[in-house]
Amino acid sequence: MILVSKAADGTHANGVSYGVNLSADGRYVLFRSEATNLVAGDTNDKTDLFRKDLETGAITRVSTAANGAQANADSGAWGDISADGRYVLFSSDADNLVAGDTNGKTDIFRKDLNTGEIIRVSTAVDGTQANGESVGISVSADGRYAVFESQATNLVAGGTNGKTHVFRKDLQTGEVTILSMSADGTQGSGNSFGAGISSDGRYVVISSNAGNLVSGDTNRDFDVFRVDTTLLPYGAAIAQGRFVEAKLGVGSASKVSVAWGDGTTDTMTPSSGSAAFSHTYATTGVKSASVTVVQGAQSWIVPYKIDLSSAQMTRNTLLADTLSGGTGKDTLKGDDYANILRGGLGNDTLTGGAGKDVFVFDTKPNKKANLDKITDFKVKDDSIWLDNAVFKKLGKGTEDKPGKLNKGFFTIGEAKDKNDYLVYNDKTGRLSYDADGNGAGKAVEIAILSKHLKLTAADFFVI
Repeated sequence: MILVSKAADGTHANGVSYGVNLSADGRYVLFRSEATNLVAGDTNDKTDLFRKDLETGAITRVSTAANGAQANADSGAWGDISADGRYVLFSSDADNLVAGDTNGKTDIFRKDLNTGEIIRVSTAVDGTQANGESVGISVSADGRYAVFESQATNLVAGGTNGKTHVFRKDLQTGEVTILSMSADGTQGSGNSFGAGISSDGRYVVISSNAGNLVSGDTNRDFDVFRVDTTLLPYGAAIAQGRFVEAKLGVGSASKVSVAWGDGTTDTMTPSSGSAAFSHTYATTGVKSASVTVVQGAQSWIVPYKIDLSSAQMTRNTLLADTLSGGTGKDTLKGDDYANILRGGLGNDTLTGGAGKDVFVFDTKPNKKANLDKITDFKVKDDSIWLDNAVFKKLGKGTEDKPGKLNKGFFTIGEAKDKNDYLVYNDKTGRLSYDADGNGAGKAVEIAILSKHLKLTAADFFVI
């Protein structure tokens, strides 16, 4: 145990000192004191706030103006410090710490101990002074978000209902948000106090005797609540069942996008292998969406079902995923559900997996540069789609309405007549396209499948 409330030279304080807070690593201790001998020039005869560096022994008086002027009233009844000890937030009755402080109320201030800059926290976004007392401060780890309780009614647009509320201020943008309200934006019907904030500023804990912050609160007493500040802009949508949020594990993907099914798409770069999304719909119900995951030249499109009544986003296994390769030598692997695999250009290796899979060929084949291998084609479940822009003799069809291959266009072994356009060599597993249909011209190999498959024309579709 060490004595903190002493001067840099070890002189003991000549007045009462009170512990307030400390930095995340325990190096900096924040405390208030009535002592006048902790720093030089302390002559204001007021309770001041100090920061002690326990590594160097240095002590700094926090409750001064940027020019060093001493506070003309008591400071530090409430205080908090950023994780690195740079920013200190504190309450003060002084009116000379910043210019224009004329409201005669206890205010919240933030001091930057690297630069000496001090700002008033308890103001509206446009700088309007609080018309009530502000206390109970807490700050995020980086010093950006300040949470405090206030009796002021003029800190947010439209004012408040006259109760003590908890507010969060973004000290980068100046935005002030009331936190003691229900999901639909109704302000708490009672008083709210005791704010604490998570290190990233997202979550805030408050106590309140308001009975309308959550449904079913009927005990008519103070309760503790946690507020997720990222959801505040969506209060009405959440209350009406039109909001969903999801965090997707995407491995080493470089880009992820969600098409929400209502004409809007959100795209982001993943962080630490995950991508978080949220969306507000115009109506309630069950929605269909698709997630596109991009990794290099490959992409994977996965269908999802969103049940807004439970705010759950789940894989829609009734629809097929789409995996697409690029121009190189790609390896595409499906999962246990239905997959659509597009190798694209290059000599690709395609594995469908256990589901009912579709292998799409929509680029000009080339034995050396564009010949794909299908490792697990299952005659019972899988199919091959051929684009008639490339394979011009096969007939009509689209991806929305694939056309069945004319059974006369397919043969096993070698082309024998003028319309044997698609040929499977069951001894080698090679699938070829013969544009003249009779073997007179050289057939072009499309893909390599397993040997001795019992393929028929029913396994092929034209798009």
